[in-house]
Amino acid sequence: METEYKTCIVHGHEHVVAFSDRKQYSYTAKENDKDGNIISVRKIDIAKPNYLGIDGMCLCGVLKKGETLEQWIKAEIIRKKRIANE
Repeated sequence: METEYKTCIVHGHEHVVAFSDRKQYSYTAKENDKDGNIISVRKIDIAKPNYLGIDGMCLCGVLKKGETLEQWIKAEIIRKKRIANE
């Protein structure tokens, strides 16, 4: 699935953003001791994306001075491949 990136200027810097349809969700994390007994249970809430007060908008990065969106996207693809190979 291809992500559609856009830019917006915030405090004089060009931010790269994308929109996501991810909803808010939560899950339960259990911590076990070395014998496998549950020692704690906690609920973790993951909020839906909300950047600059716009629901669904995610901050993906900030363009360097003189960098274009196309250059940033190419660098992002390389970063993702490098992470996947580790």
